[in-house]
Formats: sequence, structure tokens, C-alpha cells
Amino acid sequence: MNQLFIIRNQGNFYLTRQEEWHNGNEPAALFKTPHYDIALNTLIEMNTKHFALRAEVMAVEANARGVPIVEVLAQAQMELAEPDEDQRTAEESEVEDSL
Repeated sequence: MNQLFIIRNQGNFYLTRQEEWHNGNEPAALFKTPHYDIALNTLIEMNTKHFALRAEVMAVEANARGVPIVEVLAQAQMELAEPDEDQRTAEESEVEDSL
């Protein structure tokens, strides 16, 4: 088996080739590379887009077809998106009420 590098975030979601975060139930769709420096550069690029992101480059084994072997630790898909206006307004009103 070969070693591959993948990226996992603080919620135990894995980066896909489309720069989305998934729980790993489809490992063939995950971002993977045999080179640590490429994975690290991708992680740095993701951090510039999402400054609150906490993620790590992980070394994992690949099966015979070159698909990374990962554990499914999270239950659903995660989205790194800005909160919509309704969420922002509700959060702001909670903060104002607490003052």
C-alpha cells in the first residue's frame, strides 16, 4: 500500500477535490496527493479563504486502487459559508439583549 496525504478539519471532515468538506464516506472523491508539500500548500490556500479554519495534513494508507483509507468520524456534510442575514440578525439581537 502507498502513503497519501489528505486534509482533515477540526470537525473531522475531509477536503474533497472540489474544495468542499465531506465526512469521508466517499473516499475516492477526497483531495489526495502523494506529496506532503502539495497538501500543505492546499491547506495554506484554504486558510487564506477561511481564516477560522483549523485543519491538518494527514498521512494515510491507500488501497490497491489508490483510494485513501479513512475513518468516517463525522455524520453529515459541512459547509464553510458565511451565515445568512437571518442568522446574523438573530445573533446580533442576542448580543444586544445581553448588554
